[in-house]
Parts: sequence; C-alpha cells; structure tokens
Amino acid sequence: MAAPRKYPDEMRDRAVRLVADRVDDPELQLSLTAACTRVGGDPAKAARAILAALDAPSPPLRLVLGNDAVDGVRGRLDALGAELAAWEAVGRDTAMSP
Repeated sequence: MAAPRKYPDEMRDRAVRLVADRVDDPELQLSLTAACTRVGGDPAKAARAILAALDAPSPPLRLVLGNDAVDGVRGRLDALGAELAAWEAVGRDTAMSP
C-alpha cells in the first residue's frame, strides 16, 4: 500500500486560480494563489518510488511517501513505542507461569 500525502491536483489548482483571478482583495488573491503552490510531493518521484518498491525483492507492506507522511508515521510509531514501554510489564505479566 502506498501512503502518499500532499500531491498537486491540477483541477483544484486551476479552479483556485480562476477564483483568485476574479477576487478584488489582493491579500485574499495572494492567499488563494499560494494555496496552489503548497504541495509536499513530486508525483513523478512518487511514481518512481512505487515502481522501485514493486520491483524490490522485499517490498514494504506500506510505502510512506513524502516528508509529512514519514513524519506522521514516525510520530505515531514513537507514541506506540512509549505506550508499549509504559505497559510492557503488565503485558508480560499475563504469560503462563512455568
């Protein structure tokens, strides 16, 4: 499974630019136009990464693409690790006695 995050959407970008061109407020116009440029990933690089994963001898179960996606997964893993550490003794205490 590929887990990309922010990638450009041409239709959305064209629509936002069309609206921005018709807005009289320069600040709002600038804000709308900037929204089209704030994307985190290159679709061509993502495609190459997916193809590389498909060709890998041991492909990942989840291919996390983009800095924001990697940061999000890493944060979740850190939180899970901390929770596991906090409750590890309780979990291990449920094992059958020898």
